[in-house]
Order: sequence, then structure tokens, then C-alpha cells
Amino acid sequence: MNNTSNHDNSTALHQRLGDLSTEFHQLQDEFLDQPEAARGENLEAVADGLMSLCEERVEQVIGELFLSEHSNYNFTKPLYVAASLLELIRRLADHDASAAVDDDRRRQMVIAALGHNLGLLDYERQVYAGDRDFTLDEKKELRAHYPQRSAEILKAAGLDSPVIQDVARNHNLASDDPSKDALLMRIPFIYAGIAMPQKLSQASQAIENPSREFTKMFTRRELDPVYGGLFLKINGLAPIGSIIKLESNEKVMVLAGPAEEDIASSQVRMLANRNGVQLKRPGEFYRLNETPSRHRGLADHHHFAWTSFSPHVMWEE
Repeated sequence: MNNTSNHDNSTALHQRLGDLSTEFHQLQDEFLDQPEAARGENLEAVADGLMSLCEERVEQVIGELFLSEHSNYNFTKPLYVAASLLELIRRLADHDASAAVDDDRRRQMVIAALGHNLGLLDYERQVYAGDRDFTLDEKKELRAHYPQRSAEILKAAGLDSPVIQDVARNHNLASDDPSKDALLMRIPFIYAGIAMPQKLSQASQAIENPSREFTKMFTRRELDPVYGGLFLKINGLAPIGSIIKLESNEKVMVLAGPAEEDIASSQVRMLANRNGVQLKRPGEFYRLNETPSRHRGLADHHHFAWTSFSPHVMWEE
């Protein structure tokens, strides 16, 4: 396939993902207004659409969702978690065939991932958009129980299978002794909380490298060792879509996760030269651990830059 065809296919996927994201954003509002059975069917359709896109090119889907509009953080985060969950499930099956998740269970887990944030959105609507004044303790209580509220909203929409209810209720750190399904979703859920800014004002600031923060939790044994290790192999030193500034002052964009055991083997592409000038055409591909000798390492290895999505720069091959 030539470069033009690759670029056209990537742009088409970009548009389809944008349409799916818009549909999902609208659906979340509808869930909060009236979680009827029709909403449940629509959420199932979004899950099917996302799984189809991930089967085509999961790196692009994860990368775009990572870079999605920060002002829509609470709306975009579930899509990012669900796409990352799909890749984690695939990696788990490659790692241990006996741990493979069947198609029906995987679909239900994706539905739960898409709906896991509904309780938090409901909390924010009550606290910040309502007329009632809540005490600090009341706010803490409501927020702490948002997973249970998410499960209740999903159940009201007819999404009451044991898997969906379990994952929605028990994915977060507050739950004790979670099931394997809930543990699987917990990994990308924690990572998304680290990776994406909670407030729009943070978008232009340097943000802690989420993979490094995730690695710290992994090292402290706060994460399931198998799931956590596999997820680091998906993301590497920096998430797909992020920009890294090298000590030489050149900038590269992460296009794909590690290809080897070394989490520094992510595929990157040169974007700017050592003078900081953006290249008119995207530069060469490298594995991060195989960049030329002048690239001595990461200049800002505890931080990474945010950028806007550009199909031509990110995904043209």
C-alpha cells in the first residue's frame, strides 16, 4: 500500500473515530437525563464501533483519544480506557492463552468501561450544576461512591449483566478484592487518571510522564504485576501520541508502543530539528532506544509535551 492510501485510510479512521466520540458524548448526557433501555442499546452500538476501529489500527485510536480535547476530559476518558482495555486483553491472551477473555465477556467489559464514568458525571451535575449546597463531607461521600452510581445508571438502562455490573462497581482503587475482570479495567483506568489533565488550565503545562508514574506504582507493588507489566509494554516510556524532547533539542512523536521487551523501544518519528524548527515533512522513523548517537537521552524525561492531533504528522506512512 502506498503512502497516499495509508494517509487516506488514517484520515478516514480519524473521521470515524471523531463521529463515534461525538455520538458517545451526546449519549452520556442522555444517560444522565433518562437511562432507559434504548440508551443501553446505543451504548452497546458505541462499544461495537470502538472495537471495530481498534481492530483496524489500535495505535491510532489510542493515540487520538489520548490527545482528545482536554475540556471534554470526563467524556473522552472512558473511550481511552475502553480502547486501552481492548489492547491489554489482547496482550494478556498472547502472554497466557489460558487467561484469554472470550468475545462476549470482552464486549461486556468494554461496555462497562464506557459507562464507568457516568456516576462521576452525575456527581458533578448534582454538586456544580444544581441548586443545593453540599457540605464537604457530602461531596466526599458522593464522589467516593460514584462507581456504584455508575452501575445503577447502567442497570436502569438494561445493562445489568453480572460482568458489566461487577466491572463498573469494582474497577477503582477503593474496592477491595476485585475480580479479574475489574482488575483488568483498573489498569488503564489508573493510567488514564495519571495521563490526562483533570482541568483545562493544565493542558498547556508540563505534566508528569504517566508511564513513569505508572512504573512507580508498579514498582511499589500497587498494581497487578502481570497486568501492570503488560500495560507498560503497550505504552512504553511515554503514551502513543505524546511528544518527547531529546537532549539534542530535537522533538519526536511516539507513533507506536514498544516492539520489544525493552519499554524504550517505542517507535518515534522526528518532528523538529535541534534548533526547534518543525520539519516541513515528518522525519525518519526510529525506535526510541535506537536513535542516532547524538540523541543522548530525554531532556525532559519526567515530563512530556502536549500537541494537537494531525493525521498527516502522526499517521502518514
